[in-house]
Amino acid sequence: MTMPTLPVLRARNDGRWELAERYYEVPAGFCTDGASIPRFLWRVCGHPMETPRIAAAVVHDWHYSQGDISRAEADSLFRELLVAAGECRFRAWIYWMAVRIFGARHYNNNNNNNKRR
Repeated sequence: MTMPTLPVLRARNDGRWELAERYYEVPAGFCTDGASIPRFLWRVCGHPMETPRIAAAVVHDWHYSQGDISRAEADSLFRELLVAAGECRFRAWIYWMAVRIFGARHYNNNNNNNKRR
């Protein structure tokens, strides 16, 4: 799997980022917080908006927000996209493990919000 060029993002006033143009299957206008890495881990894991994390995070956040694929599928795609965007396999596995452990609440909240619309 080869990732297209990096997503084009615009900073918003609420600390999130807005996709300026379509990226992969994610439409322009979608908002993301990047990779959800707690600030105290940035020195170890890297900044949430750095390459290659942001490339995979945009797609992962989109699938979490839509609930169009299962959480396990979204998390596996995240890991694949990290590697495709240049992350080493070991670090991609660490990020995958983090979303498997801590992502359920975000996936479930997003899906519940989508069902209320």
